[in-house]
Amino acid sequence: MNKILIFLLMLSTLLSAKMTIVKLDGTVDNGMAYLLNRSLENRTAQDTVILQVNTYGGLLMTAFDMADSIFRSKAYTIAFVEQKAISAGALISISCDQIVMGEGSTIGDCAPVIQSDEGPQIMNEKIQSPLRAKFRLFADKNGYPRHLAAAMVSPDLKIYKITTKDSVYYTDLEHDKPKIEGKADTVIMVDEGDLLTLTEDEAKSTGFATDIYPDFNSFKQKLNIPSSAELFERNWSEQFVALIGTIAPILMMIGMAGIYIESRTPGVGAPGIVGGVCLFLAFAGQQMAGLAGYLEFLLLAIGIVLLAMEVFVIPGFGVVGIAGILLVAVASVLSLQNFTIPSPELPFQGEILRINIEKMGLALFGAAVLTVLFFWLIFPHLNYVVDGPILTESLEKEPEDMQFLGEKAVASKDLHPSGKIIIEGVEYDANSSGFLILKGSLVKIIGKKHGSFIVEKIEA
Repeated sequence: MNKILIFLLMLSTLLSAKMTIVKLDGTVDNGMAYLLNRSLENRTAQDTVILQVNTYGGLLMTAFDMADSIFRSKAYTIAFVEQKAISAGALISISCDQIVMGEGSTIGDCAPVIQSDEGPQIMNEKIQSPLRAKFRLFADKNGYPRHLAAAMVSPDLKIYKITTKDSVYYTDLEHDKPKIEGKADTVIMVDEGDLLTLTEDEAKSTGFATDIYPDFNSFKQKLNIPSSAELFERNWSEQFVALIGTIAPILMMIGMAGIYIESRTPGVGAPGIVGGVCLFLAFAGQQMAGLAGYLEFLLLAIGIVLLAMEVFVIPGFGVVGIAGILLVAVASVLSLQNFTIPSPELPFQGEILRINIEKMGLALFGAAVLTVLFFWLIFPHLNYVVDGPILTESLEKEPEDMQFLGEKAVASKDLHPSGKIIIEGVEYDANSSGFLILKGSLVKIIGKKHGSFIVEKIEA
C-alpha cells in the first residue's frame, strides 16, 4: 500500500512539473527583465526553467535584478549559452543552477564600464567590489570556481591553477602555491590586466559548464524536452518597455517642453497634448519595467497640478511653476532607476543616479531649446491662423474688451509669453505674440484669447 502511495505522489509531482524555455537574446534591458519575471512567476521547486542566452550584455542594474530573480526562484534553472553570454549575460548565466554551452560560444568579461569622452572606461574598485561579491555568491551556491568568476569582473586579479594528485583548484593568493616540488603543478590561469572570457571547452574544463551541444535543438533532444514546454519570447509589451527604456529621456524632454509651452500659452492645446502623451508613454513604460511606482506618479501628478495652478489660478510664472517643473524632473529621474536613495552597500547605485541626473539635465536643456525654437519659429505664425476666430468670438462674447483692439499699452510684467499689461491704469493678463517682451515695453493690442489680451511689441 505504501509503495502505491509513493508511486502516486511521484506521478502527481511529475504531472504538476512545468518545463519552461525563455529566450534572452539581444540587449539586457528593462524589456528583458520584464520577460524573465513573467517566465519565473509562480514556478515551484518541481519546475525547470531553461534560459536560452545570447547577449553581449546591457544595463548593469537590470542584470543585477534579473540575476537576483533567478537566484531566488524555486525552479531549477539552466542557462544554455547559445553563442555568447558576455558582460551582463555572464552574470545572468552564473546565477543559474547549471550552465550548458553551445559549440562556438563564449562566456565572461563582465567588467562594469561607463561611457566617457575617451570611450568605454572600466569603473573603479568601489563599483567592481559588490559585483565581484555577487559573482562569488552565485559561484559558491552553484558550484562554479569562485576565483575564476571574480576574474570575469576585475582585470587586476592574478589567478593560479593548481593541480595536485587529488584535485584541481584556482586561487588568487600567491602563498597558496604548493611549496614542495613535484607535489603539484602550478600555472597562471589569468594574468593581471586580463579579463576572463572562456570558450565552450574552457568553460567545461574549468567547471562552469556541464556539457557542450552543437545547438539548442540538440540540447532539447538530449534532455527529451517535450513539445509542450512553454516558450517565453518578447511580446509587444516587452518590446514596448525596451523601446521606452531607450528613448525615455527624449520623451521626457519633449513632454516637459510641451507642458511648459502649454503653461505659457494656455488654450493653444497641441503642445500640452503632445507633452502629456510623451510623459504618459515614458512613465507607463517605466512602470511596466518596474522602475516607476506610486512615488514617481505622485510627484508627476503634483508637478502638473502646480503648473496648472500657475496657469489658471496664479497669473505670471513664479515659484509655483518652477516647483512644478522641478517635481516633474525629480519624478523623471526616479523613474529611470529602481531605487530612490542609493544604498551604501551598492555603490554603483550612486553612479547610476549621477548618470540619470546628467540625462535629465540634458533633457531639461533640450526642453529649453525646444521651447525657444517654438516661440521663435512657430508661435508668431499661430496668430495668423487663430486671430480670425479669436477676434470673432471675442467681439461676440466680450465686446467691452474689444474697445482696446489696436490700442497701445505698457507691459507691467515680463511677457514670456504670459504676463501683465496696463491699460488706462488697470492691469490685465496678456500674452505676447512672440517669445519675450520685457517689463516697461510699449505694446499694441491685436486680439484676445481666453480672457488674456494678445499683444505685440512696438519697436522704438
